[in-house]
Amino acid sequence: MKMNNDENMKRLELVLDAYGADPQRWPADERETLVREAKSPEGLALMAEAAGIDAMLNALPQPVMPAGALERMMATVPGRETSAEIVDFSKVRKSGKNQMFREFVPAAVAVAACLVLGVMLGTSQLAEQYLPANMVVASNDTTLQDGSVLDLDDGGFEDGEVL
Repeated sequence: MKMNNDENMKRLELVLDAYGADPQRWPADERETLVREAKSPEGLALMAEAAGIDAMLNALPQPVMPAGALERMMATVPGRETSAEIVDFSKVRKSGKNQMFREFVPAAVAVAACLVLGVMLGTSQLAEQYLPANMVVASNDTTLQDGSVLDLDDGGFEDGEVL
C-alpha cells in the first residue's frame, strides 16, 4: 500500500523519534521511502532535530550498574527464591534422563482420555441412546426383554442363544 507525502512525513517523524537520525537503524522495508522523504525541506529539518538529539544522547556517559545491584533488586521481588536451582533442559534432553518421562506421558494421556470419556458417557446418559432398546443392564448380567440372559462374567449367552 502506497502512502501519500503527508503519511510518509508522519511516518518519517515516528521513525526518527524511535530509531534516531541514522538510516541504518530504520526498518529496512521502509528505508528507501523514508530516505527520499528525509531529503525534502521538511524532512531535512526533522533530520537535523533528530541528529541533534542523537548527538546529545551519544555525549552522555554509558550507565554502569553498581556491583551487586542486580542481586539486591532481585532480592526485593516478593515470592522469589534466590537460592533456586536453575535447570538447563538442553543438558537433560541430551543425557536421556527424561526417558521415563517420554515413555510415561503417552500412556498417562491415553488413560486420562479414557477416564474422561467414561465419566462423560456415564453421566450424560448417551450410552442409553446407543444400546439396543431391548437390553436392560443389571450388575454383571444383561437381561433381554425376551428373557434370555447375557452373562458378562463368562462372555456369552446362556444356552448359546444369539440375538
